[in-house]
Amino acid sequence: SKVCIMTPSANQKLFIIQSIWEKGYKHLKGVEVLTAYDIQGREYRAIFIGTSETTEHDGTPCNLTKSICDRYVFNTAISRAQSLVVCVGNPFMLLQSEKYMIAKYEEKGKCWSEYL
Repeated sequence: SKVCIMTPSANQKLFIIQSIWEKGYKHLKGVEVLTAYDIQGREYRAIFIGTSETTEHDGTPCNLTKSICDRYVFNTAISRAQSLVVCVGNPFMLLQSEKYMIAKYEEKGKCWSEYL
């Protein structure tokens, strides 16, 4: 496949696949839907990254090790594209989650604030 939709969680992956089938988007049949961990070692001409993830009441990611705000997950996601990366989501929530991870876990280096 030349196009991939990448999402932070397995639940979102299943939801996207189910939605594609239910709505009858046959032209999307060749598009792969993967999580950030599934995408490792693969390359695509274009990647669409769903950045919405489940958060706590204060806006922090529920699963920090799989969060798209984790710099390793972020790097894996954007480095899989050969030509195009499209991020879909709320940029303000990404920045808020990134600030939390830097403050709480002393993460070195920003990802989304530099990318956006």
